[in-house]
This record gives sequence, structure tokens and C-alpha cells, in this order.
Amino acid sequence: MSSPAIMALLLALSAACGGHTFYLERQPTLTFQTMGSAHVWRDNDGRYRLEVDVYRLPSPQLVFQGGCADFVVWAREQKGTTRNLGNLSLYGNGDDALTGVLKSRLPEPQCEIFITAEPTTTVTTPSREPLLSVRLKSGREPGP
Repeated sequence: MSSPAIMALLLALSAACGGHTFYLERQPTLTFQTMGSAHVWRDNDGRYRLEVDVYRLPSPQLVFQGGCADFVVWAREQKGTTRNLGNLSLYGNGDDALTGVLKSRLPEPQCEIFITAEPTTTVTTPSREPLLSVRLKSGREPGP
């Protein structure tokens, strides 16, 4: 099954579970054919959850010619605070066909989500330009 077909299937399944799905926008400087989505929903306890799925990722070491070991997912809240939500768990073979997944709590439902290549997963501020990003906003709150 091709990457676009897999992504369409996953988006359809996630939409069936409630919440909202947003497509990540690839930065114009990124030469890789990476694509992804962010799915936001409220769990039964009323907390916001996020799942980020990215396909056709290059190895982090290839993005900036070395110096990067991981892809980190960030949330920039409306008040300007930027939080490290964690790193993408990478799966697959090869240097340009990796799949990355992150599941995390989301500080608020309307924020900017972006992904950077970083030297470590413990960085507290983004050190590079975002590779992929999306602004999460909707006319209604995500449901359970």
C-alpha cells in the first residue's frame, strides 16, 4: 500500500474516533516528500490529546547534514509559550522512508504544532527552523 493510501486510511479511521484532523504543511525549503497529520481530541477525562503521524521522513542526520539525532514535536500556545511535546518514534527502513509517530497530551486545543530536527530530545527551545507545521484551530472544541 502506498504512503498516500496509508495516510488516507489512517485519517479516515482517526476521524471516525471523534476530534479533528489537520494536515501538516511542509516548509518550502524541505526537499523531501514528507507528509503528515495531527489529530486532536478530548479524552473521557476532558484532557486534550494529540497524535502526530508523519510519513516519508528522511533520517534526522540527513536533514541538516549531520548534527541532528531526532525529530522533536513542539506546541506553541496562544500566549507564546513553546513546549517540547516529545520526539517522534521512528519506524521503517532506509534513510528517506521513515514513519514517525507521537502521542501526547496537548496543553490547549488551539495552538501551533511544529516539528524540528534536533541534536537531542531534551532541548527546551527549538534550535532550527520547523520542517512541518500546522495551526490547530476550529470552530468547536474537539469531542471525545
